[in-house]
Amino acid sequence: MFVLDLLLVGLSAGLFYTSVHAQFVQKPFELHISNQRQASRTKDILNSDVDAFIEGLLRSWNSPGGISVAVVRQSDDGEWDVEVKGYGFARVDGKKMSEHSLVGIASNSKLFTALGTGLLISNESLSLSWNTKIADVVPEWGLADSIASAETTIVDAMSHRTGLPRHDLMYSRTDNTSSILQRLRYLRTSAPFRTIWQYCNNMYTLLSYLPTLLVDKPFARYIKDNIFVPLNLSSTTYSLDVARASGHLADPICRDGVNRSDDVFGMGKARAALYPNWWLDSSEDGNYKSGAGGVIMNAKDAAKWLQVLLLEGKNPDTGEQVIPAQVIQRLAAGITVSVPQAAYPELSPIVYGGGQSRGTYRGHEYIEHGGSTTGYRTQITRFPWAKLGVAVFSNDDTYGSVFHEIIKWRLVDEALELEPIDWDSRQKSAVREAYATYETSALPRPSKPALPSRPFTSLAGVYHNTGYGDMELCLFDFEGSGESFHQSDSCNSLIEEQSIILPGAVGEGIPTLIAHWNKSWSSHLRLEHFDGELFNLTALDSRPTLNESDPYWTYNFHDLEIVTAEFTFDGEVGFGITGGFWGAGVNVAGPVGNSVKEKAEVWFGRSNFRRKPLSRRQAPLKISMSNIQPATENYRQRVLPYSSEAIIKEGPFTRSLSIVDATVLRYTPTCATWIFDPTHSYSLDTLFLSLSKTLDSYPQWCGSLHMPRNNDSPSAAASHAERFNRPLVTWGTPADLGVEFIKAESPHKLAKLIPSCEERATAHRIWDGNVIPLLGIFPQTPNLALYDRVSHEGLPCMIIQVTTFACGGLAITVKLAHVLADAQTLLTFVHDWATQNRRLLEGMKVEDVKVIKRPFQPELVDAAAEGDIDAATPDGAVIAKARSIPLHRHDWWASSTEDCPPFMLKSTEIPEAFRNSVPSLTLGKPLPWSQWDMLAPVSHYLIHFSRDEVLAMWDASVAAISQKASPAPKISKLDALFAHMWTLIVKARGIDNEDFPVHLDTTIGLRPRLSPALPADFLGSPIMNIPVTLPASEVGPGAAAAVRQSMGRYDASTLGVLLHEMAHEVDPSRIWNTFLGERHTIATSWLESRPGLGAYDVDYGFGKPRMVESMMPDCDGCVQVMESGIPNARSQPATFIPWYQNGVVVSLHLRTDVMQRLLADPYLRKYDRKDRSLQLGNEPDL
Repeated sequence: MFVLDLLLVGLSAGLFYTSVHAQFVQKPFELHISNQRQASRTKDILNSDVDAFIEGLLRSWNSPGGISVAVVRQSDDGEWDVEVKGYGFARVDGKKMSEHSLVGIASNSKLFTALGTGLLISNESLSLSWNTKIADVVPEWGLADSIASAETTIVDAMSHRTGLPRHDLMYSRTDNTSSILQRLRYLRTSAPFRTIWQYCNNMYTLLSYLPTLLVDKPFARYIKDNIFVPLNLSSTTYSLDVARASGHLADPICRDGVNRSDDVFGMGKARAALYPNWWLDSSEDGNYKSGAGGVIMNAKDAAKWLQVLLLEGKNPDTGEQVIPAQVIQRLAAGITVSVPQAAYPELSPIVYGGGQSRGTYRGHEYIEHGGSTTGYRTQITRFPWAKLGVAVFSNDDTYGSVFHEIIKWRLVDEALELEPIDWDSRQKSAVREAYATYETSALPRPSKPALPSRPFTSLAGVYHNTGYGDMELCLFDFEGSGESFHQSDSCNSLIEEQSIILPGAVGEGIPTLIAHWNKSWSSHLRLEHFDGELFNLTALDSRPTLNESDPYWTYNFHDLEIVTAEFTFDGEVGFGITGGFWGAGVNVAGPVGNSVKEKAEVWFGRSNFRRKPLSRRQAPLKISMSNIQPATENYRQRVLPYSSEAIIKEGPFTRSLSIVDATVLRYTPTCATWIFDPTHSYSLDTLFLSLSKTLDSYPQWCGSLHMPRNNDSPSAAASHAERFNRPLVTWGTPADLGVEFIKAESPHKLAKLIPSCEERATAHRIWDGNVIPLLGIFPQTPNLALYDRVSHEGLPCMIIQVTTFACGGLAITVKLAHVLADAQTLLTFVHDWATQNRRLLEGMKVEDVKVIKRPFQPELVDAAAEGDIDAATPDGAVIAKARSIPLHRHDWWASSTEDCPPFMLKSTEIPEAFRNSVPSLTLGKPLPWSQWDMLAPVSHYLIHFSRDEVLAMWDASVAAISQKASPAPKISKLDALFAHMWTLIVKARGIDNEDFPVHLDTTIGLRPRLSPALPADFLGSPIMNIPVTLPASEVGPGAAAAVRQSMGRYDASTLGVLLHEMAHEVDPSRIWNTFLGERHTIATSWLESRPGLGAYDVDYGFGKPRMVESMMPDCDGCVQVMESGIPNARSQPATFIPWYQNGVVVSLHLRTDVMQRLLADPYLRKYDRKDRSLQLGNEPDL
């Protein structure tokens, strides 16, 4: 990428940088920093002389692309002269550039983002100002510099003074705004807070998040609705699809294969870089790149936009004040000094505001911003005192930034009637000098370079940086290396395909490592050996040509830059990158330190993870996620019990929840959705009325969930139920909140998005589960009571959303605070609601419908505890028994600030009342945060296993166990299925040959296990997480025995002593017996043992559901087993139909890279057999 953008920054601003690296750097969404005489209106600016000048310029620089320009001038009487024109080529097929040609204006988009922020600030209903701290608005916010994290304001972000450099290669093509912001804290800062100007695209990604957070509207649509449409910028868009459909989108044109030693201005082969164009979004919602550089515009709209800016926010056609003048003035006012010294007498130093720079040219003040992205270069400049505006757009990737500076100043000279300066000759001289300087600075590789201290083969593997993610370096063979070793299938595929997808990327005889890392600007990273531990590093992008004979070409992101990677094996193994990779700018010194890691701008540490070979298996069903629009809410209301007046008359009631309920306070809500095919027999009014009638059986869920807020230690509490963080529920008062009831509409048809039960068992046995949450059928707001373990005022205990689809189908989603309901309680409620709804549909009057009695008796759990749980101190002997039971006992309060992600630290804080007096009895071990990369992307898939597969898994487990024990312990089919999934996950994580312990943390229900046993319809959350622990290398079919052994350990006696321990814990919710990450898997099931009360047995009177999906946290390692939903056709009584009779569905959440390997592993379908006869025995099934 031979573009002198930072050189041009100096040219435009008056500062000439002599650093070779600076001269040749081209970065995404680059800023080109470039008056008092009234612009001439006596002649055309785009006259024949100017036309000839621009056309001659394109010829002399051998441009394969073109230029479009807009010039606007306003006279004293307010009239406008508007000139727009195109020159050269818009496309490689020869189509001419015109005023209608659309280009990506890159960082000129930042002004729209800043203006959008200003509109939010001007909204008096929002508590927002220019000085609002980001930490008060954006939950994901954080930087490595704690001061910057706490103090950064909107002004700091928009003026690039946070101390964070570009780090443009940290975001990938699968990222979103939230995931990027969560990782900023892991990026190295390059300057103290508020000390210098450092351009950073991520700050405008941050600002683009504000409309979503504050007014619940996608950023790009917010700008369209509030700026594009009111100003009639009819061709301007954030959508690549919209731009393409117009027929006017210009190709971003690059020069490939130029030999600059022969001709630095050579054309080479013209390549269109449009396919794919990752920086422009296809939809009109925008994406994380939209705020920094996503706008597409033509010269015609640019002319109008210049008029708007010169009029300080008014529509030039109507005079309407669309953007407040004070917002435009605020953004144009200097905040930071971006260029402190001018190098040319015609130019000045530059100050930067918000998406705008301010300086002078030949005594005339201007305000401008530049834009640079692959193949597009733009400059939009206005002279407020001269009432002059100029925009120059180019689609020449190599010299477009040169062109818009030369042309811009020529047009300004023409308009202001100044003697033209020969900027063309100045620029050509600068290019020649810069290339000559580079050639003398770029050292050739030694003829006999020293080898690394470790073999090249040992350098291949997976490396990790939390901000940038994982990369796998693959070693390419080179002549005379004499090295041969096994690499992963992904590396073998890359090596096999390299000559096609990355032509010319591997030099002959040079040891080379290449990683496929799928970043927005770069698909691959190349490390070419230089000498010893040093490698030359280059970011490359594989670009399609749409030509079968020459399908790809290689785009060089670091063309003519000197970026190095240095490996180190002292202490932590990895490599550090230096040479401007982080994008701090030439005036910023690199990191200092004694080690490679300390001196690195970006450090990649060697990961323990070893990638496993892939094999191509049945591909999962893919849905086009970008086409899914979430449901639109159109109604919400609170629903109270039908007999609420009678309940209030008898009330109020307050009940402490059980000891076990208190332990799940940190859990995600219990939530599931039932999706039904089109039907004409449902009535939303009936659903509403039947819900009210059903709540007569669950009045406590309509009340207030709260805490006693007793901050005393247990010894001072009157009873166990009154101690710290023991939830209470109060109902039967006039202030009862009721259940939040939401009605929403979806524009989709179910058949196009969700396979039927039968299809999921046959044609689509692997299905992308991300479709469900994207439909917007899970309630998002408001939060439930105690969602943060504190807040409860005005917050309901339960939310229900009914979503209707365009096809006539509907979804019923129920969401409950986990302390009130586990899955079994939720199922009980939904079946009761469905029963009451059927009765009303059958014609019964609501007053005649009998109330289903569901006693609420949380005290029954506490009664099963051993010893005196109300005593001031615990029974030491009972506690000793409890501590002998193998549980994780991870302690939130013991979390290390070094390992814990910063965004989780607040939840680990010890409450003030206990900070100096945490009893030693309650101390636990820290949560293993270092084993869980919480920011890694996670995928969700649903996998159907047939009855025969489940039985074959059970056979394999029995056989494996029988080889080790005689007689073999009995195991259930579910044990075998858990063992199969655990084996797959351990293999996909690449740790199946390790000896360290791994954990399958499963959930047991306490209802039948306590003494006395709880009734099946007991209301509450009587569940516990228990660990199954094995060395990673021993996880296989035989692991089913360990699952059964662990589950069998928890009888009434064991649970009694554990309840005693829980009752005397100062905060039961801080002790966790589960975790996630590389060494943990959580496995649960929704397999109802009560006949006719399964998830797919729910019948509201309009048929059985098409699909049932519970809401699991989208975290690495969550496994949930559900029945398949296929109707039973057998004639046996329901009690004899096993849960696996028609197959089973496993809902799986895993890190995306791990998921991809799991789905490709032949072991997934190892037991895919046919025509197996039914085998039923007396083995346990659950």
